[in-house]
Amino acid sequence: MTAGTPSKQDIRLTSFGCIGVCVISLQNVHEGIFALSKVPETCALEGTLDMKIACGVSLDSTEEGFLSIFEDSCGAAAWHRRWCVLKNDCVLMWKYPEEIETVRPRVLNLRTCRGQAELANSSVCIRPHTFQMMLSKPLKLTGADPREPGPYKYFLSADGKEERFMWQEKLNKVLSHIRAWIPNEVSAPQQTSSSRH
Repeated sequence: MTAGTPSKQDIRLTSFGCIGVCVISLQNVHEGIFALSKVPETCALEGTLDMKIACGVSLDSTEEGFLSIFEDSCGAAAWHRRWCVLKNDCVLMWKYPEEIETVRPRVLNLRTCRGQAELANSSVCIRPHTFQMMLSKPLKLTGADPREPGPYKYFLSADGKEERFMWQEKLNKVLSHIRAWIPNEVSAPQQTSSSRH
């Protein structure tokens, strides 16, 4: 017996025993009522188990780099280059990395995304290395009130093919986690009219 290994005398048997089984999964965790099974006949328990479960997701996805964002505001459409930081379930945007400590960022909340970050083909955007995202709410400053629900389509362009693929992959991974754990947070994709940018 090695040092630190408990002896048989130190191991105590538990007094707890199984008196029923309920299955909790991602598919039913939000229902709050779970069927009990394998309950002994001598046990007074039967039927269902009612529980309120607060379910959330903690994301550790991070990425940073420059992306160009196409926005159409009050008829003035233009590409704006921004320093973007993927943090948890948001993409934070500044003009330059040096502004991070002093300027409030614009926020792309991935919980408002409809569908996925999809490659934008040349029929809707002629700028290379561009992907598109559909949001139910617009980009906003931290703490600012959003405008009326959209959807709002945003085009994001990376500096190269590898950067574009990396951003798409990480954004879609975050979206899949949000949809799995908080299904009511992310809207279903909707079709909207498109134009070339």
